[in-house]
Amino acid sequence: MILFMSRPLAFAATVVAFGFSIVANAVDILSENPDTHQIVVIDSSESTSFELAGGGAILDLCETCSVQVGGTVSVTAEGNQVAVIKDGKIDIRLKTY
Repeated sequence: MILFMSRPLAFAATVVAFGFSIVANAVDILSENPDTHQIVVIDSSESTSFELAGGGAILDLCETCSVQVGGTVSVTAEGNQVAVIKDGKIDIRLKTY
């Protein structure tokens, strides 16, 4: 009986762990500025525009995408990276969380 009950539990744990590994490989955007910024994200061939409040963050945005702040040059981020907005510029860093 214990073996029968442990298989579904092990399966559930595998599914949860797999789900977290997918989320961990998505790009985040983080603002280290107090100002709100206009952000453009290009993922594949789609372009999405939105506002990011000062100190705000968008998690698990895309696997690979280009990020542009205002009229600046876009930068490409992928996987386990964070696009950090500071002083109106974008810096790409590795996630430490």
